[in-house]
Amino acid sequence: MLERFKNLKFQKKIFIICLLTSFLPTIILGFFCYNQVRDLLIDREKTVLRDSLLQENLRISSRLSEYDNIANYIIWNNDVLKILNGKYTTNYEMYVAYTKSLEPFTTTLQYLYPDISEITIYSDLNIYPRKTKLEPLSEISHLSWYADACSTQRPIWLYSFDEHTLSLVNRFYDIPADQTSLIVVTLNYDQVFASLSSLYTESYGVILIDGQGQQIYNYSTADMQNDPLSAEQLINAQLHTRELASYIIETVPTLNNDWTLCIYRPVSTITEPIQVITSTIVVIIFICLLLVLLLSSWLSSMIVRPLEKLSDNMRQVEQGNYKVTVSYHSSDEVGQLLQTFEHMVHELNHLINETLNAKILQTKLELKSLQAQINPHFFYNSLSLINSKAILAGQHEIGQVTRYLSTFYRTSLNKGKDLISVQDELENVRSYINIQLMMHSDSFDVVYDIDEEALSCSMINLMLQPLVENALKHGIDCKTTAERGCLAISIRSSENALIFQISDNGPGIPESQLARILTCNSDGYGIGNVHTRAQLQYGKQYGLSYSSEMDKGTVATLTIPKQGFSDITTTP
Repeated sequence: MLERFKNLKFQKKIFIICLLTSFLPTIILGFFCYNQVRDLLIDREKTVLRDSLLQENLRISSRLSEYDNIANYIIWNNDVLKILNGKYTTNYEMYVAYTKSLEPFTTTLQYLYPDISEITIYSDLNIYPRKTKLEPLSEISHLSWYADACSTQRPIWLYSFDEHTLSLVNRFYDIPADQTSLIVVTLNYDQVFASLSSLYTESYGVILIDGQGQQIYNYSTADMQNDPLSAEQLINAQLHTRELASYIIETVPTLNNDWTLCIYRPVSTITEPIQVITSTIVVIIFICLLLVLLLSSWLSSMIVRPLEKLSDNMRQVEQGNYKVTVSYHSSDEVGQLLQTFEHMVHELNHLINETLNAKILQTKLELKSLQAQINPHFFYNSLSLINSKAILAGQHEIGQVTRYLSTFYRTSLNKGKDLISVQDELENVRSYINIQLMMHSDSFDVVYDIDEEALSCSMINLMLQPLVENALKHGIDCKTTAERGCLAISIRSSENALIFQISDNGPGIPESQLARILTCNSDGYGIGNVHTRAQLQYGKQYGLSYSSEMDKGTVATLTIPKQGFSDITTTP
């Protein structure tokens, strides 16, 4: 991904950078605002739920305490105790006691407290039963809670979520020890918990749980009845499970029991008002994006347009057109770059037109002057005459030197042409070496390693002779050892190149001098000239290179491209 971005056009890079630097903060700000508002609403809803739950818990706890007080009021009422402890001789006496004391008393309590559905006293005393008011213990002795009610000193709450019943059981204490009497206050289940079903108009649920996790009361609004929460889910929520992450849950214990009151609401209901804010944020983000796209496109185009013109002008300069057509009137970095480029092109154009052209003209004039000093026909005829006279006089060595010199200058001049076959260039070198052997009295050896395939190729004229001359003059002639001098000429042909190597076993070249051997000036037609001509003709990847080892010799390597030479006839 990074590589693809690096290879994009500069305008696209600027466009993407502008887009990202503008788009990402906008998106982040939008999400931040949304989350802040959402968290604020949830925190506020939690506070409201908590306050509502505390108020409702206080009300329920107060009512439960009130029912407990009513039960205590009954079991300690003197009139009720007299009825239970009374000695009746006839049923009529009991009837009178019930109708004048017990029934009015209980009826008054029910009238004062509408939530009380029924007040019933169960006793094992020898009394006549009175339906709904006074019953024998045998009616309830088989129930599961009977034993606890008879043995405990505290009131017992009886409830059934499935049957929607709620009752309070308490024991009478001020009666004979061998007797048992219980009072059961039956409450109207729906009326007692009626306020729990009106806390909110929609989207909430409330559960009352006892100490064992059993539901006492469970209510949820119509829009939540398809998926109401259970007591088990709320208990798990209290243990920090993630099952109820989509609900806000508040719990509080009741004041006078081990019950727990829980209320819950879906987060989606609470955050519903955020949808309007979210829609507004999305619209703003879309508008910002559109503006960012337009501004980024305009900005990138404005910045890159002069750079594109500059790039086009640079390509034209590379092709040889030194006319600058781009104009930019700002003084920023781009403007400074364009001004610098324009100045550079003018200087380059001046350098080419004045300096380089002058040097080229000077070189041409020098070559013409050099050529003018030699009259090839006169020179060849003179050498032929010398050769004939030497043969007539019996001076064969003089004749041989004359032939070598004639061949050398014939191949050197090459009829004024720049290109020559490798075979003729090799013949030129052979003639030069043969002359040097005679001058040196055959004091060194010459080894030729020639690839015949290379002889038909072409090369620039007079490239090898300066290298051979340099090897003799600075190599073999400067030997410090008794070893016989050896000059090696190697021509190899590869798939795309010709490689010429001139080796000697002279004293070698110091490393400091070897590094600048191709750049130093010389008085004659030296190796620097050979290297420069090769690179000008064939390119910077070709040319001359040197390697040397002290007291072992030097190797000059010339590399040129492999080119055919079928249009030139090799001289026999």
